[in-house]
Amino acid sequence: MADELERNVNDILAANRADLEACGLSGPMLDRLSLNPERVSAMAEGIREVVQLPDPVYERLAEWVRPNGLVIRKVRVPLGVVGIIYESRPNVTADTAALAIKTGNAIVVFGPFSVAQYLQRPQIVVRDANHELQLGEFDRWAEAPQVAVVPWLARDVDRQLANAVVVAFPSVGHADAPYRVRGTISEWDTDANGAAVLVVQWECVTNSEAVLVPLRTSRYTAQVAKAGSYGDIVRALNQTLADFAAEVATALASALPAQAT
Repeated sequence: MADELERNVNDILAANRADLEACGLSGPMLDRLSLNPERVSAMAEGIREVVQLPDPVYERLAEWVRPNGLVIRKVRVPLGVVGIIYESRPNVTADTAALAIKTGNAIVVFGPFSVAQYLQRPQIVVRDANHELQLGEFDRWAEAPQVAVVPWLARDVDRQLANAVVVAFPSVGHADAPYRVRGTISEWDTDANGAAVLVVQWECVTNSEAVLVPLRTSRYTAQVAKAGSYGDIVRALNQTLADFAAEVATALASALPAQAT
């Protein structure tokens, strides 16, 4: 990872220049966001320093025996869910990735996911009694599904996995993450019976394209509490996403190695 940072320093600096032009920041916040060759080199050296640290995973810190003979041990285990507060510091991505790997956490990139053409719009989509698609004239998502769904799913799966860090595609610094969940959302609307429906084809593969979770089609439904209420429609659609995230988390918990590095 450190070598890749140094090898791609020109591309990283070009992307950083684009961020600086678009961010609208000034003063110390702009300086925090700025990269130069020296800062990229420091990021790489920080990763190498983490590599040289002793392996902390499953180190036994203490052990004692209860009066009833029960042996209790205190050991270090993988971190679990990792939350990141960036505060305009690009080096946080490299630091987090290095620490996550060092502490025995798998890195899972969630995406890319393609979305059916009819969903690539901000309007909420429903079906009428004749199974024809209807667009909400004034009822819209804050962001179109093809933009918002993958980050939302990544956060929810990350919350449920004990020893993996899940990041949304595309993710700077995780292009070669060992595991990737990808797929297609072919349906996400309501049916003629008033239920929210999500249909997803998905799989999980390694960075060498070995299959970890075979391609499957998953279908979820959630009843809309009040027909015609877009608030209830949104809640039901979000429930189908939560159900999908739960299935992915369960599948990954079983498929990922116990200590993935």
